[in-house]
Amino acid sequence: MVIDPICHKEIEKSQAYRIVKQGKEYFFCSWECREQFLKQKEGI
Repeated sequence: MVIDPICHKEIEKSQAYRIVKQGKEYFFCSWECREQFLKQKEGI
């Protein structure tokens, strides 16, 4: 199980949307959470 960093929902790793950013792996419950994460990271 992994935790979505946006909504903090626990999800199966095999079912999650995944990205790798700066060598770190992130998992998301939905495409919307993934997009929100990417928008937040662009602002940093």
